[in-house]
Amino acid sequence: RCACCNQIIKPGKQICDYCNDSLKKAENLCVLCGNNSDRCVCKKRKFLFDGITAPFYNLGSAQNGIYGLKFKNRLHCAVFFADRMAENLVKAFPGTHYDVVTCVPMSSKSLRKRRYNQAEVLASLVARRLGVEFRPELIKKVRSNLLQHTLKFNQRASNVEGVYSVSGEVNKLQVLLVDDIKTTGATFGECSKQLMASGADSVCCVSAL
Repeated sequence: RCACCNQIIKPGKQICDYCNDSLKKAENLCVLCGNNSDRCVCKKRKFLFDGITAPFYNLGSAQNGIYGLKFKNRLHCAVFFADRMAENLVKAFPGTHYDVVTCVPMSSKSLRKRRYNQAEVLASLVARRLGVEFRPELIKKVRSNLLQHTLKFNQRASNVEGVYSVSGEVNKLQVLLVDDIKTTGATFGECSKQLMASGADSVCCVSAL
């Protein structure tokens, strides 16, 4: 089935021709903040990660695919997006070495309800594509918070403050942090802060959208 619209397609293909033609590929992104170059916020904000990248904008067929993965149990969609994420990392951060891949965690309550963490599914596949160790347990969500997409831009950073903690050894490691969707970068920022405070040498971030 197509990774974006879920329609039946020919064997050997990942997405249908229509979805392929309508993909909104992310271009001209700032490699640090992950925003379009004309919306770069690097001069206004301080980041503890080394950079963010994503292969697609949160629009059209790519959005349909990730929302299908996230909300409709379409786990097969992850393969297409993980492939594109791995390719995008090589282009955005050429020559960068990663010691370990981890993911943004969910709360225990949300995980019981959904039964899987879509960021973990993507991260495991990205790690396999890159040939890097995958350690999903490195970051834990220690308390619940409001859903980020329900909040305004200036509320999101405070909403994730103190929500995550590092539960594994990361000293002197170069970490690749994976999530499904990046909007303001607040979640990536808070997780990166905890990783760096625990001794990580560097953190690079990648999302599908």
